Amino acid sequence: MIELHERDWSVFEEGLSRRSFRDLSHFLYHLKGLLQAQVPLAEMYLGRALSPAFRERIMLVTAYANRCGW
Repeated sequence: MIELHERDWSVFEEGLSRRSFRDLSHFLYHLKGLLQAQVPLAEMYLGRALSPAFRERIMLVTAYANRCGW
C-alpha cells in the first residue's frame, strides 16, 4: 500500500505545490512504495482492468487536483 511519509505533510504546510524529498530516507520510502505497486499497476494497464478512457479521466482529475500545469 502506498502511504504518505510523515515528512510529506510539511510540504503542504509550507504551501509548496510540488513534491520534494527532504532526505534520502524520504526518497527511499516512496521508491519502495512505487516498487511494491508495480504488479497492481501493470495489471491495470496491461490487463485492461480499467478502460483507457476512464484511466485518462482519472489522470486529468488528479492533475487538476494537484494543480499540475495550471
